Amino acid sequence: EEEAKAAISTLTHTELNGRTIFVREDREVSSGGRAGFGSGSAGKNSHNTSVYVWNLSYDTSWQDLKDHMRKAGNVDMATILTSAGGTSSGCGVVVYQKPFEAARAIRELQDSELNGREIKIREDRSPAGGRGGGRFGGRG
Repeated sequence: EEEAKAAISTLTHTELNGRTIFVREDREVSSGGRAGFGSGSAGKNSHNTSVYVWNLSYDTSWQDLKDHMRKAGNVDMATILTSAGGTSSGCGVVVYQKPFEAARAIRELQDSELNGREIKIREDRSPAGGRGGGRFGGRG
């Protein structure tokens, strides 16, 4: 656990392949043994209506994200996380009206293409639907 905390504090807000990265603890354990890749707790029994989306193009707007994610259900809000300078961090949070819509997004939109990039999606586990840290741009 101490090594994880050290990695978070050392690596967050650093650059990897020309993109700023953000590191946070991920405690989800799925039946496949791989955390955070569309498996795990976002199933039938989940009450979470929000998903975390990453590998977004820096040019993706909240409206682009919302329009794409509507393929899985009714989107209440889509938000692009931004740096302190106001530029995209390449990730965002989408809030659906129903938990099953969030689960469908993870199942059906995983690795789908948005603005030339294959996006990744998992259940959002941040407090208050991802609003626990960082800055957000856009609304729904």
